[in-house]
Amino acid sequence: MNLNALVRSPRFPRPAPLIVFSLLLAGMALSNVFSVSRTADYVQTGLDISANTTLNVTLPNGKIVSGTVQDSSGGAVAGALVEAISSDGFASPFAAAGVTGTFQLPVRPGTHRLEVRPPFATTDDLADFPRLVPTTTDTYTVNKDLPVGSVMIPDGYIVTGIVSSASGSATNVAGWLFAIPTGGLSPWGVTPAVFGTGAQARTFFVALPAGRYNLSLIAVQGFTSKWDMVPMTSYGTNKVTVSKDMTANMKIPSGAKFTGSVKDKSGNIVNGALVIKKRGSSPLVDGGTTVMLVTNGAFIGYLPKGQYDAMFIPMFNDAYTGLATKTGTSFTIGTSASTLSITADNGVILSGKITNAKGKVVSTASITAFPSGADPEDLTSLPLTAKADSKTGVYRLSVPPGTYDIQAVPKGFGALSEIERLAATLR
Repeated sequence: MNLNALVRSPRFPRPAPLIVFSLLLAGMALSNVFSVSRTADYVQTGLDISANTTLNVTLPNGKIVSGTVQDSSGGAVAGALVEAISSDGFASPFAAAGVTGTFQLPVRPGTHRLEVRPPFATTDDLADFPRLVPTTTDTYTVNKDLPVGSVMIPDGYIVTGIVSSASGSATNVAGWLFAIPTGGLSPWGVTPAVFGTGAQARTFFVALPAGRYNLSLIAVQGFTSKWDMVPMTSYGTNKVTVSKDMTANMKIPSGAKFTGSVKDKSGNIVNGALVIKKRGSSPLVDGGTTVMLVTNGAFIGYLPKGQYDAMFIPMFNDAYTGLATKTGTSFTIGTSASTLSITADNGVILSGKITNAKGKVVSTASITAFPSGADPEDLTSLPLTAKADSKTGVYRLSVPPGTYDIQAVPKGFGALSEIERLAATLR
């Protein structure tokens, strides 16, 4: 869902199976509160990719939407992250507000609304933890540069808690925690929590508007004080209704050990992520979705007893030139350890070059292929993404044959690591 997740999928108007995009936000360095460029995103819908396909992309010049982000007292919110959601369901890259709260965001002409997120908290001191929460604006028709004035980020309530293992042996916990709105709030209001450090490493903090949420913890791994792995399941959830500051501790049950490997049809190891969904579950209802990173061709975690569907999402980088693409599989977890070997399907190649309107390479550009018309609650809807080469602008994706909606963005994942880029594609 993101690792992001692993899942930042701007194409979907509601959450896909895995809602993980905190790493994208974390990777947006505020030092890149950028020199403004007019380069906007490129979108092409309904592209048939039934065989190897070349698509050279020219990122268009857009219109500048500008404004100021303020808190409820009128103070500037430096580092606030602003994106535009178009009427066709695509999200622009984020723009970060400067020290005076001002932002400038290039967008394609059309109808857009703005989604504004507060900057990431830099403290785990509850007394100083910021209460700012995401907000959305009304829609704007953009056919020329458009100043929108002030956008106010409201205050919310602080939810905090401690993550523990049912066995009681986990003193260190790794994972990503998200508050997923379930009571009619915009799914774009999914909010990542912040974990503390040191003695508070298992304590999370998140500011939320009033409403109902699933606190969904994914990609969980628990360790003893000596960093031995403990059998905490790879996901957990806690349903909360927020109307005041509150504590919502989470106890993660034990599960059976689950390991495996991924190779392509030529026997080469493939890295990426295994997105796992318990049969019949929904992240909006019971949080039964998680992800396991595949590094050096291997993954490891713990899962509760049950039947599962999974989708392997490969990581595309310059080092891999094979044909492996996303691959679905199913498996059953019992009470004892189990192993799964995945041979990734071959795909067809989508490749080309990304440049701006002047024909220049955009060093931070990336491209994503979204299956057209897919149910966003189904694992088959998960997109595939790749970063263009920073010097040549050339990109390469291996996708299952089908019809895709394509989005290329000028400021995608250039500042992020490969794992973070993969995480950012999965919401």
